[in-house]
Amino acid sequence: MRGAAPRQPYTFTYFQNDFVHRNDRRHKILYLAVHDPHTPLSGAGVRSNAFVRFLAEHFTLDLVHMEGSGQAPLPHNEGKVHTLPLVRRKAIIPFSKRGYFIFSGPFLTAARHYLSTERYDAMVCDYGLCGAYGLILKREFNVPVIYSSHNVEYLGYLDKALQDFRRLPLAGWVYAVEKAIAAQADIVVSITEDEKAHYRRWRPEKSIIVIPQGIDEQVFHPNYEPVMNERKTILFCGNFTVPFNRDVIRMVREKILPEVRKACPDVLFSFIGAAPPPIQDPNMKFHGFVKDYPAHLKAADVVISPMLRGHGFPTKIIEALACGKPTVATPVGARGVPRTFGNLYVRPVEGFGETILQILNNGRAVDDDHCAEIRDQFGWDALVGKLHDELNVLWGRSPALQVVNQRS
Repeated sequence: MRGAAPRQPYTFTYFQNDFVHRNDRRHKILYLAVHDPHTPLSGAGVRSNAFVRFLAEHFTLDLVHMEGSGQAPLPHNEGKVHTLPLVRRKAIIPFSKRGYFIFSGPFLTAARHYLSTERYDAMVCDYGLCGAYGLILKREFNVPVIYSSHNVEYLGYLDKALQDFRRLPLAGWVYAVEKAIAAQADIVVSITEDEKAHYRRWRPEKSIIVIPQGIDEQVFHPNYEPVMNERKTILFCGNFTVPFNRDVIRMVREKILPEVRKACPDVLFSFIGAAPPPIQDPNMKFHGFVKDYPAHLKAADVVISPMLRGHGFPTKIIEALACGKPTVATPVGARGVPRTFGNLYVRPVEGFGETILQILNNGRAVDDDHCAEIRDQFGWDALVGKLHDELNVLWGRSPALQVVNQRS
């Protein structure tokens, strides 16, 4: 168009870690994530961080990721990140709503740049619309693709459309991408058995492995001195840009807090997570995003998850149980979590108040009876090790042959 401003070139930032040894004997993996795996603002961030860390220890790994976590990064969170020191190279793509929810040209360009410079042995597409890039790049570069699912994404869009109608037209696009990448990927990683069954509709004969949400055993454990709170503290953690988590606040105010406050007037319901609401209540405190979430978790008397809707795997439940914290959750909040752990109480929302008071009266802030079992089932090394073995099979190697961890 005459007089129109010239189109600006795509911009993104490349980093190279000169401390990571370039060893051609190690398999090379390109990891694509449409969010920032350095900052675990949500379960997706925690999971991606663990996957990237594990794979970078065992293979040569390059990373392409978008800033933020489904929304632009919060300025005050700068520096509150976990480093990923073993990643060899990474390209960071600026966040945009169009890029995150539909498609990002800069993201595709950065991934193409890496794939054009050398041959990769596999490419990991980290959930949702990351599959769109995997479909394109698999055809262009003939590289094996692993699709790592955090949930059946289009179902989540349909649920969220009940409160945000803008999600509804996007659900069809997400469905098309998710179905295609699930059918064409060389390996699909599901987060629960139920979601594995869903993917079986699209790839009945191909490999699907289940890797539930896990824990960092060095961080989440019961070996700490319990905090004696002057005010009994009930903890919930979640990103409050998500409608399901905002619903929790309403549930606490209307159905849980009044009953608990009758017996324990100075009780404190503590909420941790990005984008807290401007609510003023003497029995409710909103911390926003915190740098040291484990410290807040270990200082709580009870952890709750009164979720009524949601998909995927409840990360915070497993972390709480691993720390020996008595945890009260709805069936939705505890979805995918075995009911065998004695410190997990699965109740309807109407039963939360009574159960919380029973736990407070018991006076046991740390219940470590099942922590070893939780560690064995949900430690990240064991969980992501399943993908390690599946990659060896994909590359024609025995899964029993462990790749030597070659740190520089």
